[in-house]
Amino acid sequence: MANETDKLLKADKESKLIVGFNETLKAVKLGNTKEVFMTKSCSEVMKRQLKEAADLSKAGILELPITSEALSAQLKKPFNITVAAIASK
Repeated sequence: MANETDKLLKADKESKLIVGFNETLKAVKLGNTKEVFMTKSCSEVMKRQLKEAADLSKAGILELPITSEALSAQLKKPFNITVAAIASK
């Protein structure tokens, strides 16, 4: 888990972090993501949509075993993060 958080923190520092379901889904559909991360508090509908888009664009997808509140705290963001991705460009 620490490795995934480190990847997200590095992406945030490099301005390559995509946060939020709509932004992430759009980036995945456009093929602009390396990896997608979902927390365990992500809804089943959101998970299904992201997995379908990731399968088509060949993006890696990972379900994190933490809640959106925990991910937000680790990334030091003042809002809950349920879905995030690392931009490929």
